[in-house]
Amino acid sequence: MKVLVTGATGFVGSRVVRRLLEERHDVRAVHRPSSSFSQVEDIRDRIDWVLGDVLEPDGLHRAFDDMECVVHAAAEIAFGRGEVERRLHRVNVEGTANLVNAALDHGRVRVIHVSSIAALGRSPRQSEAASARNGDRICTDESAEWVESDLNTAYARSKYLAEMEVRRGVAEGLDAVIVNPSVVMGVGRSGRNTTLLAERVRDGRIPLVPTGSTNVVDVLDVADGILKALEKGRRGERYILAGENLEWKEIITMLADAFDV
Repeated sequence: MKVLVTGATGFVGSRVVRRLLEERHDVRAVHRPSSSFSQVEDIRDRIDWVLGDVLEPDGLHRAFDDMECVVHAAAEIAFGRGEVERRLHRVNVEGTANLVNAALDHGRVRVIHVSSIAALGRSPRQSEAASARNGDRICTDESAEWVESDLNTAYARSKYLAEMEVRRGVAEGLDAVIVNPSVVMGVGRSGRNTTLLAERVRDGRIPLVPTGSTNVVDVLDVADGILKALEKGRRGERYILAGENLEWKEIITMLADAFDV
């Protein structure tokens, strides 16, 4: 199968291209001039690289030539307001809209959109109910509906709006599947994603352990889940890719034990 991957040099995307190659798929990947190839250097010559950006529709259209499937893993992960929020909207929402439009123009192509558990949202009512049931643990599934709330970050809102672009594409005839990973853990580029958390624990730069809990999932399991969605996912459905529910104290302690600090 011929598969196009956006975000292929990133934390999740780099694992996806490895799994695709292991399964003997033909892989094309979009990269920007500033992309670092450190996570794919050993397999770089096995991938058909195309210079482009999800914010540049013309380049995306060219990348789609002859492709049967697309894994859209390109995304901005950041937290804040102002310019951060505007950047999140440009990359995550407008970039996804561009990809959906290119897929619709291309015709018969399946899209796997890599979203986030954050896109399911949080609301005060959810938090109150969760606290009453099980000590602040919020349980959710694929049927969850977004509720506007101050508890939702700008990142979460951007991923929700990106999903709306994918659903708009489905309504217009696109064969698309959404996957929602939880907090993705694994070895990655220094200073990025959850690797930054591990480095801060290693260096003793965690002054306070957050309260509450979260769900974590191995990046390798996420890559496997994306391939399963590509092969067997139902059009228009979403699938949560999750691992284990852990208290933040447990996560920090495990990282500290691993680094012997």
